[in-house]
Amino acid sequence: MSEEPQTQEDPTAAPKRRRRRRKRRKPKGDAAAPQSPSLATREGSRVGGRRQVFEIEGPAVSTPASGRNPHKKKPSRSKRKRPGSVSGRRRRLSRNEMGSITDWMAELPPALLTSIYKGLGGQPKRVTEEGRMVQLAVRALAQGNRVGAAVGGLHQRDRKTLSVLLQCGGVAHADELKTELALTLGGHARDWNRSLISLADRGLVVASQEQDGQFFYVIPDPLVDGLLAEMESDMALPTFEHEDVRIIDQRPFQPPLDFSIVTLATYLSQHTVRLTQRHDIHRNDKETLDAFFAQLWDADSELFAFHLDFLMMHGMVEFKGDHIGIHRDVLEEFLQLEHEDQRDLIFRALDKRFEMAEWVLWSLSEVAEDAWVAERPLVALYRHWKRGADWQARFKRLAFNRTRTSERDSYTFAALVHCGLLELGQWGREKFYRLTNRARVLLSPPEDEGFRQFYLTPNFEIMAPAGLAPVLLFRVGELADLTGCDRANTFRITEISIERALDAGWKRDDVIQFLRDNSQLGLAENVEDTLKGWIGHRGDVEFHDLLMITVHRSQIRKLESNKRLKPYVLHRFAPGMYAIDRRKRAEVQQLLEETGFSPSRDTRGYPGNPETADARANLHKLLGEARDAARDPGSRAAGLVKPSTLRAVPGSRQPSGKKAAANAPAAGAPVVNETEIRRLIDEAMDGELLLDMVYLAKNGQRLPCRIQPQRLAFKGEHPVLVGLDVDADKRNTFVLERIERMRIWEDT
Repeated sequence: MSEEPQTQEDPTAAPKRRRRRRKRRKPKGDAAAPQSPSLATREGSRVGGRRQVFEIEGPAVSTPASGRNPHKKKPSRSKRKRPGSVSGRRRRLSRNEMGSITDWMAELPPALLTSIYKGLGGQPKRVTEEGRMVQLAVRALAQGNRVGAAVGGLHQRDRKTLSVLLQCGGVAHADELKTELALTLGGHARDWNRSLISLADRGLVVASQEQDGQFFYVIPDPLVDGLLAEMESDMALPTFEHEDVRIIDQRPFQPPLDFSIVTLATYLSQHTVRLTQRHDIHRNDKETLDAFFAQLWDADSELFAFHLDFLMMHGMVEFKGDHIGIHRDVLEEFLQLEHEDQRDLIFRALDKRFEMAEWVLWSLSEVAEDAWVAERPLVALYRHWKRGADWQARFKRLAFNRTRTSERDSYTFAALVHCGLLELGQWGREKFYRLTNRARVLLSPPEDEGFRQFYLTPNFEIMAPAGLAPVLLFRVGELADLTGCDRANTFRITEISIERALDAGWKRDDVIQFLRDNSQLGLAENVEDTLKGWIGHRGDVEFHDLLMITVHRSQIRKLESNKRLKPYVLHRFAPGMYAIDRRKRAEVQQLLEETGFSPSRDTRGYPGNPETADARANLHKLLGEARDAARDPGSRAAGLVKPSTLRAVPGSRQPSGKKAAANAPAAGAPVVNETEIRRLIDEAMDGELLLDMVYLAKNGQRLPCRIQPQRLAFKGEHPVLVGLDVDADKRNTFVLERIERMRIWEDT
């Protein structure tokens, strides 16, 4: 309905109309669902940055051709940064972050708090109250330039030491760290000891509690983010460029991994690949398969083994008697995942071949595209990650003693080279690495996300270029026979391939519409007429496997007028009979109860095969495991280091004063016998004082601790002390015979 032109308009009328239109605009979730029961309905919604897919079980062939909604606004692509990199981090602290840092600082021993505050440019002599010093230290951390000023005056040797400690995750065994520094940077352990003491004097490094003279170096948690931002250039991998670098085993054709994975799945779905009794591929079938994929990999290539292992690991390929078969529903589920989810699953499979493979690729992605990275600095970085993970695990289980590590001093990245993700170059005797095009597309897909259309010729041939959306490539493989694999996959539509597609759930109108919409050249008239002749009217009757709800006739109007329930209705068969997503049953039931309905608690069951649902659920379980395993090797586990257990680095300068010296548990405590122990316990309980002591644990470790004694008891025939461990905030029992040193702690 058109509006009549107005000769004079109120200047505020246009904004008011826009506001009214915004109010009338329907929410995204209230869009009406497709009403054709022959189409598999799929709707996407963003939850936590990822897309959830809702679908009706059964034949699912009429999803959008490329698997993407062209009208949906493309979100900004998030990218995992190089481990230890903080590009894009917020330098401005939020209220919650400042609150957590305040709590952390408040638990620090006063001497360390003073040292950190002084290192940030503060003047601790002018602050008399400890709480005020905590506030000032947090305020200094909120100003990013204060951390930069603390780092700016460091000697180059100290900067390298701090960089290695950051790459190790901020926790490192004292003696082993000095050995690692000497191995990576040269020099002697005593030189690096002086460097660590220098960092400790600036408040950048502290120490854990000691056991038998062994301890760990620790970077205080609140300083880590600021240090990473300031030290990013120091931790960057050095690059090398020279025209005489010789590429070993270069392969010019490197399609994206998702493209080659779907191509292999299509081949396995159309050809019988037999297995031997040992579940190896039959020799003749393997030779045929290698010849078909000669442009992608060589015979007995590890790249082919990775593709096949990936499909089998996630349930997309399964053993069916004496041959390999495709699990179509699981493959469909994989193709409908977001690119980041697919990438997480690929990285999970890579980690089975090479640990922390994902982070090696991300580190190399930060350098220029044509630049090389020498093997030595890359191996050193990888070794720091491995050592850091080992040190964190040992710190967590309080294994302070130095051990003969099983970690190697050198590593090889041959597994990533053989998987086609790294290029190996050689110049003289030096080896260099850089990412292949396949790896760069995996980490950062192009903005246009590849080709969106294929080429269908009048002679029934389809050309699918490398980079075509994987879900679209899979649809083509359902309609046509795969005849060649090169820079563009070739398919041919035959009567047998169309018959196979109809068995998979395709309908005549779906086939015609799919080819017409996604062919760059359109659908030729002779091809359309031939397809209609082959298909006929097959599919006039269709079976459905779904979760259906029925509504009493008195409540039909109430349900259909409820806007909150409309997004959950996938199809309306008749008034009072609706199809919903079986995975959303609990949400629909809760929503029905909230809107005044009384749904039945029981579900009417019909015979069905639960294997498909279980296989798809297993894929999502593996995806969850892949997300959990994707931890930055340069990050520290949350809650690993308690601030109350931190101490000053031995040999560093500490602020003078009795308070700092008295804060170290059991420092200078005398050796005591059982009689003296009982006397000290009685005196402490009478005066409500604390006890500093050194306790010999069952594993032979000597644990310094500060105890608030509560009572004496017996454990069997042995007298024990029951008290509160102040540092751990936990009540423990201590056998008197195992107490080696003890004194009454006086807070002077």
